[in-house]
Amino acid sequence: DDGLDDDEIDDDDGLDDDEIDDDDGLDDDIDDDDDFDDDDKDEAKEDLIAVYDVGPEESSSRRFKVAKEASTATSLVRAGALNALAALLQETAHVSEALILTSPAGDGGAGFTDSDAGLCFGAAGLLVLVWVSIGVPAVDRSLLRGSQRRLYRGAALCLAVFAMVLPVVAALPSSFVRPRLNRKQLPPIPLKELAAVVGVGGINAASSTAIISGCVLVQQALAAADPANLGKGNGRVQFGINLGYVVGPILAGLLFDAAKRLRGRLAGPGPFLGLAALGLLASDIASEDSRRRPGPGGRGSSSSGSTPTNHNNKGTTDYGALTANV
Repeated sequence: DDGLDDDEIDDDDGLDDDEIDDDDGLDDDIDDDDDFDDDDKDEAKEDLIAVYDVGPEESSSRRFKVAKEASTATSLVRAGALNALAALLQETAHVSEALILTSPAGDGGAGFTDSDAGLCFGAAGLLVLVWVSIGVPAVDRSLLRGSQRRLYRGAALCLAVFAMVLPVVAALPSSFVRPRLNRKQLPPIPLKELAAVVGVGGINAASSTAIISGCVLVQQALAAADPANLGKGNGRVQFGINLGYVVGPILAGLLFDAAKRLRGRLAGPGPFLGLAALGLLASDIASEDSRRRPGPGGRGSSSSGSTPTNHNNKGTTDYGALTANV
């Protein structure tokens, strides 16, 4: 007698029984409602370069640092060009150093004897060995986080700077420091020769670093290339490297002769002006490749994607074989 039909009591709630489960304001396709496009997920994976474990080894709460870089894989053509430029810089530097150290002061050289120049090259070689074995991996891990393009750019810029410093060192007069220890006279220390060791070591260390990073860039490009074209691509890269090794000494000699005909005292510094210009050019090519390019979706992306290689389980480059090669 309450005005309600007993059969309709359960249904008189203002809701359709078939729509109760759907009346939650949510789409049943929950897995797809995450505001991520599949292409964006792939691009996010491409941006990942390395994961660095910075937590304690025996801890349940380990912390990780994720290093990311623009997903612009260096093309094989550009990587081969950078590697060829590194070879050209190295050979040009070696011949230019020999010319300026052994040339007389009238030609803008340091006027070293053959034995003094040999000692200078030997001591500089030890500096290069220490830098390549310890310095390059440390800088790659702590500062650059595996970015080979940044390593190449830094090496090319340092080479250009040291190329401008060594001619200044060669023009300095010979001077000695005569230290004393406990009232005993120690052998004199030649300041000019020590400065020359630093200058030569800086140039050679920078060129060796460029060779290392150029090799890694080529390996990354080959890993991302079509397997059917690996032989052709590797052959072109090796051709560019050998061409740089051949052209470098010729270029240094031509610059030396041209500067000497222009003015005698410019003969020694002449090749280093060209060496500095080549270093700036190589740095510019590497920096141009590191800029993000807008992809089809408007976001920074690359057509080929990044394929980082030569990383161990801590996200750093394995320099063992590369160091032996250099």
